[in-house]
Amino acid sequence: MHTNFRVKNIETKKFKEQKIRNSQFKLVFNALFDGKYKILTSSTVFRYDLIQKHINLDDYIKFDFPIQDWVTWIQIAKYTKFYHLKLSTVTYRISTDSMTRPSFNEKLLAKFEKEKFMYRYICERFKEDVIYDETRWNDFVHRALMAFSYKNNDFQQANFYARKIQIKTLRAICARNKNLFKIYQFIRKNFS
Repeated sequence: MHTNFRVKNIETKKFKEQKIRNSQFKLVFNALFDGKYKILTSSTVFRYDLIQKHINLDDYIKFDFPIQDWVTWIQIAKYTKFYHLKLSTVTYRISTDSMTRPSFNEKLLAKFEKEKFMYRYICERFKEDVIYDETRWNDFVHRALMAFSYKNNDFQQANFYARKIQIKTLRAICARNKNLFKIYQFIRKNFS
């Protein structure tokens, strides 16, 4: 089970309610794998017997997984249902020291390299469900880096990553034109 959450901006002291919309996903395993099913780690609880039965924790240490939540959730999703409680139970704080800031760009790239190994691990473990695809992984990384560029209001970086994305989204199209980028940012800031 997991819940909605609030975001608190440390600098502005403002709160924003985050409503997760996961109800449309029937196959949570696939949605998690594709990065479409959203979960905030601190809002998650699950039965310990699922870990004992389906997770090899020695692999987490052996392969030095940089994050344990996604790889755990996806393995659990293979064997059980997920429930999303539409109630905010936690507050997530953001600040200028987060991984999404430009000063952490190299750290972020290094983090994605480690996560790539986890992606391969899941593909090897569940060969009948998912296939390792280097292009698909790179597209995921470029979309994430473009999203971080949007958060930092960095048109040049957003444009750079948008040009590498295979599947064109509205955000990727706007990142290829400075005026569209500004309009998108204005709408997101004032109407979301």
